[in-house]
Amino acid sequence: MSRYLTIAEIAKILNMPESTVRSHRNKFPQYIPSVGEGRSRRYLPEAVDIFRLIAERKKQNRNDIEIEEELSQKVSITVEQQQNVPQSVEQQQSLVETLQELFSVVMQKHENATKTVNDKITLLADEMRLERQNTTCQIKALEQQNTQLIQEIVELKKILKQQKKPWWKIW
Repeated sequence: MSRYLTIAEIAKILNMPESTVRSHRNKFPQYIPSVGEGRSRRYLPEAVDIFRLIAERKKQNRNDIEIEEELSQKVSITVEQQQNVPQSVEQQQSLVETLQELFSVVMQKHENATKTVNDKITLLADEMRLERQNTTCQIKALEQQNTQLIQEIVELKKILKQQKKPWWKIW
C-alpha cells in the first residue's frame, strides 16, 4: 500500500460504509494524514490504521472526546502546508494572532481539564475521609459492645463462684 487512497478505498479496506469513514474524517481531520483538497484529496496508507482505531473505539461506545484524547497521544497532528506563505507584514501578523488565539484556546481547555481532575480528586478525598470516619465510629461501637460483653461474662463468673455449684447444675 504505497500509493494514496480515496475515502471509498479506505471504506472498502475496512469493510465500512463510506459515509461512516467520511463522518470519522470530518470529526478528526487533524489526525488523518492526507494530501490535496476537495475531490482530489487522497489519504496516506497510515490513515487506514487511524480510521480503524476510531471505528474500534466507536464500537466500544467511546465518545468523541475520549477518542480525540487517545488520538492526540498516539497520532501526530497533521498540519496542512500552505502553498502561499504570507508575504506582507499584515498577513504575518494575522497568522501570529491566529496562532496566539489557538494557543489560548488549547491552554483554556487544558486548564478546564486540570480543574475537573482536581475537583474529582477533592471529591474522592472527601468521600474517603467520610468513609474513614464511619469506619472509626463502627469500630468504636463494636469495641463498646465487646467491653459490655466482657463485663457481663465477668459478672456471671462471680455469680457462679458465689453459688459454689458447677455451672451445669444451675439450670
